[in-house]
Amino acid sequence: MERSRFISRVAHARRDSRGAALVETAIVLPLLLMFVFGVVDFGAVFSNRTSTNQGVRDAARQGIVANFGTVSSCSIAGSVPSGNSRNLVCLTKDRIGLKQATTRVKVVAPGTYAVGSQLLVCAEYPIDPITPLIGQFLTKDALHSRAVMRIEQVSSTGLTSVEETAIDGDWSWCV
Repeated sequence: MERSRFISRVAHARRDSRGAALVETAIVLPLLLMFVFGVVDFGAVFSNRTSTNQGVRDAARQGIVANFGTVSSCSIAGSVPSGNSRNLVCLTKDRIGLKQATTRVKVVAPGTYAVGSQLLVCAEYPIDPITPLIGQFLTKDALHSRAVMRIEQVSSTGLTSVEETAIDGDWSWCV
């Protein structure tokens, strides 16, 4: 009799622990999934930021040696005239390597286009989280990148300042 009561208690305790494991899983699993998706989103945003920074630096480097590229057909938001400035905008988008339709570029050429003057190239790319979780914690809507370099070689056709329509309507960060 004593033995059957012991077996009954063990079986009852085992059923209780399975229920506890289910409750623990129900509590921990959503937190774990939020953490995993947050890491994935952070990785994607960080990768886009790295691409934007590197693309802007590469384009500015090409711009200061008067190598504006030959591609003048890219997705442009706003009015950008043809010529070296448009080519530099398209080169910047190409070097960034993200969606050209949503990448915005601003080129600030010096008033006097001469060796030693500064060339400023800025770009912004919208933050587009994979999951809606991380979007709630972001304070801005776009990644911003800028590069300022001294002109080393001038082009006979020159370079003018151009800007596309900014994502948030404001290029004040690009000075």
